[in-house]
Amino acid sequence: MTDGDVYVSDNAIDEIVNAFKDKEIGCVTGHPISLDSKDTKYGYWQNLAFERIHQVRERMSNNKQFFECSGYLFAIRKGVILDFPLETSEDSIIPFLFWKKGYKINYLPNAAVYVKNPDNWKDWLAQKVRNIKAHEKLNKIVPDMPRTKTLWNEIKEGTFYTLANINSLKQLFWVLQYFPARLYLYLKAFSQLKKKRSYEDGWRGQATTDSTKTLD
Repeated sequence: MTDGDVYVSDNAIDEIVNAFKDKEIGCVTGHPISLDSKDTKYGYWQNLAFERIHQVRERMSNNKQFFECSGYLFAIRKGVILDFPLETSEDSIIPFLFWKKGYKINYLPNAAVYVKNPDNWKDWLAQKVRNIKAHEKLNKIVPDMPRTKTLWNEIKEGTFYTLANINSLKQLFWVLQYFPARLYLYLKAFSQLKKKRSYEDGWRGQATTDSTKTLD
């Protein structure tokens, strides 16, 4: 499974196929890499997020812990689950359904998936709010699921990493905007959920993000 605003490395399919030779593996997920330049604010923001997520997924996979996959590139073992709830993100709920059946989740750092991300405030906010709403729905659908994408985990895993990777005054300025921006999008998502504005996949009719449309 993948997205329309990405392309994968030449070795990605081989990496995925080889991973499933281990019969204990139920889901595998690839390594998202931002196509956006670190010399722009939104590109810098997304590179920070992707690089830290890469480190966290690699650690949790090596420790054989549960973690949520990336919707940009993941695959599942056939014939194990035949259905899943549609009110949340498939890259979160599907790995958990496999985990409950005793399968392992595996991260493939060499299976690269290159992603075009939002390059303006409107698109960035729309995409991130939609993503947060999808993950917050998990609390009601599968309350026993160990969450890896939460506001608290962002603070715990991302704060010191972000501060440690500031290499210029320009990046410092962007980071000072990044922290309140992340907090704002969570507050916006929580507010919409409270008003019963539920999650839908982007292709089901929610506001599209023009800057991440299919790559040519």
